[in-house]
Amino acid sequence: MDNIEEIVKSVIGKIAQHQPNHQIELEKIWNRFVDGNSRKHASFQGVKNNTIYVVVDSPIRLHQLKSKKNILLRKFKEVAPDIVDIMYKVGQV
Repeated sequence: MDNIEEIVKSVIGKIAQHQPNHQIELEKIWNRFVDGNSRKHASFQGVKNNTIYVVVDSPIRLHQLKSKKNILLRKFKEVAPDIVDIMYKVGQV
């Protein structure tokens, strides 16, 4: 029984370690793919269920980034095939 407990702890530990690194890498990719002007008005918030979440500062910026969504998603899938969507919402950046 101790062996199973150790295995579960090990697996959970590895998952916990992987997630922050994965999000950091995806944020770096976001910063590479998105132009500087858009980065000033949009903030990478994280990843949940293989979806990237981004907050934008205005409805105009939301529209601009949504128009580029398919291009950005394609670029993300090249380096992170597990990403399935990018979700944007208006908020404070």
